Amino acid sequence: MAIDGDTLYVGGVDHRVYAIGLDGDQQWRVETGGEIYAPPTTASDRVYVGSNDGRLYALDVT
Repeated sequence: MAIDGDTLYVGGVDHRVYAIGLDGDQQWRVETGGEIYAPPTTASDRVYVGSNDGRLYALDVT
């Protein structure tokens, strides 16, 4: 999991990355092509997450 400001980003074995507000409300989710075992990493306007489908996803969070 990664925290950026007031948002928590977490990936799961269900092939999805979730953005969850610190108040517990889900902001968005994105489906990837495979399970996610490593935590997402945040940058200034993107969240990066690797999936076991062999791809690195760069998700726009703005």
